[in-house]
Amino acid sequence: MRRAERLVSPLDVGLLVAIEEEGSIAAACRRLGIGRDRGMYRLLRLRQALGAPVVASARGGRRAGASRLTERGRRLLRSARPSSDLDPRAPTGPAPLEMGVFRGRARGGGRSPRIEIAGGPVLQVGFPAREGRWVTVGIDPEMVVVARRRFPSSARNALEGEVEEIRRIDPMRRLLVVRVGSARFLAGITPPSVRALRIRRGSHVVLYVKAVAIHPLGGALPP
Repeated sequence: MRRAERLVSPLDVGLLVAIEEEGSIAAACRRLGIGRDRGMYRLLRLRQALGAPVVASARGGRRAGASRLTERGRRLLRSARPSSDLDPRAPTGPAPLEMGVFRGRARGGGRSPRIEIAGGPVLQVGFPAREGRWVTVGIDPEMVVVARRRFPSSARNALEGEVEEIRRIDPMRRLLVVRVGSARFLAGITPPSVRALRIRRGSHVVLYVKAVAIHPLGGALPP
């Protein structure tokens, strides 16, 4: 179980929560702003890591198309989803790099507030949070777009930073560690893209992150 937990990304947590609440994989994917194929890929990845499915879907009868978490899926969600109501007196530095998790205060309130990351940028998010509430958010590296300069984009977050490290994950994937202020962001990228963009340690890059790609860990917060 511990090996599988290390493979769970913020997107996976958000997807499991959405399936639990929506009762549908397609509806959960729409809620997160991702394609169904991408959602199915994430579920297959978890199934392979665990050796058992995390979601069961009905194929016939009155509940055709309905989906629910299996007991294994519920156990994984309980173990992978920390509380979002953290003690504001706790240290506010960047969360463990491997998790892609950040902590900050909600500003503006309402359904689309801003989150002030300690030592880092202000993130525009797409979930409700009460003004002044401490929030933990996660960003899936695979949903971050990397560029060398700004360009017109619908993404509400454009974060300029410096590449600190290029990690080799496997022959087809690299992981950029990018410092933005004193926070470190992760971005997935392919080796051909690294070469095409001429990215190396010390390169200046812009990370584009959509508001819907930033997920509250522990569930959405009431406005």
